[in-house]
Amino acid sequence: MREGGYVSGQETGLRLSNVGLALFQTQQRYGVLPTLEKNKSKYKKDHQIEARYQSCLEFMTLWELGGTHRRTHQNLEDVGLLEVQYWGLDICAADDELWDRVPLMADLDINVRYDLLYGLMDLMRKRHALFHNAILEPPKFEQEVISQLNEATHIHD
Repeated sequence: MREGGYVSGQETGLRLSNVGLALFQTQQRYGVLPTLEKNKSKYKKDHQIEARYQSCLEFMTLWELGGTHRRTHQNLEDVGLLEVQYWGLDICAADDELWDRVPLMADLDINVRYDLLYGLMDLMRKRHALFHNAILEPPKFEQEVISQLNEATHIHD
């Protein structure tokens, strides 16, 4: 991921919607892509298999971002290999016009608002309260993505 410039301190980060593709390309570049197709057929190809796997990688990253409560199984964020940021949060915290309609927040310092919003976003993320098909419609995601992939791609628990 470093080759893509996705390192701490850079102006741009990697959006969740692009993480599946970026991880896929990284695996491809280093020759570590697992066998994707569940049933290799000489005559029938799954032309969406790469997109399915990228969706799976995105989901696994999202699940990883939720964190863990087990000391023996720390996630990438816990060990400092991943930094989560929320685009636009600083602008939102500084928008006095928006906060004038919220009495408890209106008089707070911008930095305090930012910290509160950041904490709320972290709580939502860690409890997987996010708008994502894998979370909103698990059976559909299982049927359309997970069940179509080779078991070698199933690395989540």
